[in-house]
Amino acid sequence: MFRSRLFEAQVLLVSLVLAACQERTSAPTEPRSPGVTVRSAAAGAAARAGYVLTPFGWQPASHVHHLADGHVLAVEAGRLQERDAEGNLVRDLGPFVARSGDAPLYPESLTTAPGGAGARVPLDSQWITWAYWNRPSGQAIKADTAQWVVPPAPSSWDGQTIYLFNGVQSSSWILQPVLQYGYSAAGGGNYWSVACWYADGSGNFSHSSLDSVSTGDQLLGVVDSGSAGSGVSYYCAAHAPTFDIEMDLVGSVPELYQAVETLEAYELVTCSDYPNTNSTAFTPISVVTHGGYPALTWTPVNRVTDCGQHTNVVSNANPGGEVDLFYRNPPPPPLSVYVSGPNVITLKGTYTWTANPSGGTPPYSYQWAVQYDGGARYQEGTQQSQPLAVYQDTPNFWMIVAVTGGGTASDSMYVTNCIGKTTPSGTTSPNMPPPPGGCVPAAPVAAAGQ
Repeated sequence: MFRSRLFEAQVLLVSLVLAACQERTSAPTEPRSPGVTVRSAAAGAAARAGYVLTPFGWQPASHVHHLADGHVLAVEAGRLQERDAEGNLVRDLGPFVARSGDAPLYPESLTTAPGGAGARVPLDSQWITWAYWNRPSGQAIKADTAQWVVPPAPSSWDGQTIYLFNGVQSSSWILQPVLQYGYSAAGGGNYWSVACWYADGSGNFSHSSLDSVSTGDQLLGVVDSGSAGSGVSYYCAAHAPTFDIEMDLVGSVPELYQAVETLEAYELVTCSDYPNTNSTAFTPISVVTHGGYPALTWTPVNRVTDCGQHTNVVSNANPGGEVDLFYRNPPPPPLSVYVSGPNVITLKGTYTWTANPSGGTPPYSYQWAVQYDGGARYQEGTQQSQPLAVYQDTPNFWMIVAVTGGGTASDSMYVTNCIGKTTPSGTTSPNMPPPPGGCVPAAPVAAAGQ
């Protein structure tokens, strides 16, 4: 009702295309009931102290409000209010005071350890990793949209809560469509669900109804404004394959100027409490100002890295950009190795062969061996390079190396001894390619005067 009709039509078109084109995998459906409730000591103490968990940290339960379906948030005469579809006042939620300055409201305003919350769990809680873009002066953000796929559930359940969202904020307030795993003030459990959330610097927090989604579902998160500059109205939506979650904010509110793509988490005990995948890709991302599609440069922030979490800006394209949020470092490629060095020896001397590993997990360890024609095999050194003296009567041999480091790998090189013999090419380079058929006897040298 207060949103841009043109953008509403664009969202509807995208939703229809997704519904028509999306191929759903038949993965097992996550449970729709919490089952056995598992809460950390900190979470239990916080609940007893009257706090509830939100995408803005632990907040007093009395300050967090469910916005009924069809109702809107309205800012009237410096007050935040809930109004019904006809505009009638339902309840007054508190003061709305615009904060000065340019610093964004979050994550600096998060409350991660409320009074009485008790000991913290082993892994850190807050905005974990994210990317942001600040609009240039004079380019009001009209719309921010991002698509992402609901990831696999975590492989362990310790009462943790995980939030994934795109959103837009200012120094005074934030609006965001949020994918949630775990519990929050909106509800939930050990399954995925979505809701829209609002917070401001005056201590008001509101959320839409929460609805569950499944791994593999395609989500479209939308924050849209109806006009430029101050005094705008905003619309938040989370579009899923079978339903839409919506929240409207109307009245005179400061412009939102920073777009974010964020991973946030609380009460994690182990790294397996994160989704059972390496990363989630937010793509395509689109940011629209009232002047069109601006050039974007996303800035990654890796505040918590205890499991290897990080943000990778894959593309700054607009529209069509991509930001990947990683829960852990991806596993390295398998360990492999190859041996380099001479494979034909034509002059007596000491030669060196080198192991060239890749993949696995450094530091690497080495074990060399040499095996001569005829079966004799000897252990050699444990360095990356291995020297060996070769004489005219040395048999042909294999230089063999075994490498460990996040796995095991081995390689070998067959070395032909041509000392005192002539190769078919007639050269005597110690690094020449293997001669076809081996070496040939050297021509006898004629005596002087003959």
